[in-house]
Amino acid sequence: PWTDLTMSGESYHSNAKCDPTLYFDRLESSALAYAEGRLSDPLVSPLFGDFHDFPPALLFAGGDELLLDDAVSLYNRYIRCGSPCTLHIENGMWHVYVLFGLQESKAALSQIDAFCRQLVPPPEVHSHEEA
Repeated sequence: PWTDLTMSGESYHSNAKCDPTLYFDRLESSALAYAEGRLSDPLVSPLFGDFHDFPPALLFAGGDELLLDDAVSLYNRYIRCGSPCTLHIENGMWHVYVLFGLQESKAALSQIDAFCRQLVPPPEVHSHEEA
């Protein structure tokens, strides 16, 4: 997740040559176009918000993505605020790797499915004979 539009995390620089989907200068220009002068406002950069009493969250990040530190910082913020959160970092992967149909993606999608089913169980199915 892009949660810090101030772009203060080290991964914006350390992963600049690893992430094929994101570019620092494009993110920076997008952040400025979206909210120049308000980049640390929690309504713009959720990382700076209050996560007390939030519902459970499941975060995925690639170990090679620019937004890695955003995900780690968000996870730490959730935990500090006492809200449940799970962070999965897939080494060698880039931003939104989950969408690329890779073996790692399939595993992540299975985790997402299990997480959603745990929070919102599927409705009971009734046969026509029961009605």
